Amino acid sequence: MTDRPTRIDSHTLTPEPTRESKPETITVVLALNGLKEHAYVGGGCCAITAADAIEQELRSWPFVTRVTVDDTNSEVTLSVTKRDSDVDAIVEVLESMGYGATVQVPPQTTETPS
Repeated sequence: MTDRPTRIDSHTLTPEPTRESKPETITVVLALNGLKEHAYVGGGCCAITAADAIEQELRSWPFVTRVTVDDTNSEVTLSVTKRDSDVDAIVEVLESMGYGATVQVPPQTTETPS
């Protein structure tokens, strides 16, 4: 929600809340090759699971609203804003991390709760 000045109150502008619609999201399911073979990233005391590393990377993207990594089935399920999403860039990043990634389920539009 953003505030926009709408009325003057004691010689100052008082913001009045406005409602903006939430962006439409799409759900993307990616199949990952190599997730089971490379279950950990790093070594020693600093090792983290590959699933956690992937999740951390994808959550840092501004258009990613939800990430679920299923290491049992070697899948990543993403919710991304439809307007700003770049699934090809996500695939490239996952491949640069050492995991072959392919879109398993075509992106589907989902309702964004108000």
